[in-house]
Amino acid sequence: MRERTVPEAVAKRARASGEAGVRWLERIDSLVAGLEADWRICVDDAFTGGTDAYVAPAVSEDGAKCVLRLCIPDETGLQDLLQADTVMLAASGRGYARLLREDEPRLACLLECLGRPLSMTGLPVERQLDILCDTLSEAWIPAQTVRRECPRASLLPDGSGAIGWFREFIPKAWERLDHPLSLRAVEHALECLDGCAARAGSGEIVLVHGDANAPNCLEDPLRPGAFRFIDPDGVLGEKAADLGVLMIVPQEGFADAAASVGETRCRRISERTGVPPEAVWQWGCVQSVSTALVCAEIGHGAAAALARIAEAWAAAEPFL
Repeated sequence: MRERTVPEAVAKRARASGEAGVRWLERIDSLVAGLEADWRICVDDAFTGGTDAYVAPAVSEDGAKCVLRLCIPDETGLQDLLQADTVMLAASGRGYARLLREDEPRLACLLECLGRPLSMTGLPVERQLDILCDTLSEAWIPAQTVRRECPRASLLPDGSGAIGWFREFIPKAWERLDHPLSLRAVEHALECLDGCAARAGSGEIVLVHGDANAPNCLEDPLRPGAFRFIDPDGVLGEKAADLGVLMIVPQEGFADAAASVGETRCRRISERTGVPPEAVWQWGCVQSVSTALVCAEIGHGAAAALARIAEAWAAAEPFL
């Protein structure tokens, strides 16, 4: 049986999840070997990116390339697996990689193999934003279609749950981390959430990815120049909830000119997708604050830049 190396970030999260995660690390060799035998695949060394799953390229017995994903068995592992797999089942290749196999007890799935992440293409940030917008526009399936055609649609939470999560997380994390942003930035994010909540249920509700960034957007090997997503969170919400993530895509000099860059980016995203700029701006402000707090909590170097962006946007308010 082949000895597997688990990427350190994945191993660290597994150990932090408790005894189940530690046992999972000890059993990773046998888990992969069992899936190789059952699904008739050959699994290579794991990818180094990511933190919440063991992900590795594989080849099926007929020579087709695929990707094995094994989730950490923490308190959200099964839920994360089922939500992500449900998104890909509902999409059936539209804007997302296809789901090929699934094993709930082992928290495993087998996915279609796509190409390079958008983040590794070397394209200018503006072009990457356009591609993300276009790929999202393809991936946004109306909620009523998902509910009608996907038997597991009930597993997908609605957007009000995400709003509630941000509303609880932001002030608690701000206090826990001893106020790494100003009170005004936090209050502004909560005001933006009020705007998001006011629209909930009244506008077009679609299948939202939840983390539509460049590393999660991969080249489509079947359509040159096109891309598809992986690793969705899976929510039924408004389109702007996905576009807020695009508002904080890193760019050289962003933090130094956050207000002007943010307004220009917001207008570009709005024009590309047809989503009102007010909604894009509000979700972008929420993402800037929440992601700054997450980065501060884990010691990520982007925390300071995101905090400066959040502060500048709280003062600017061009669309409110």
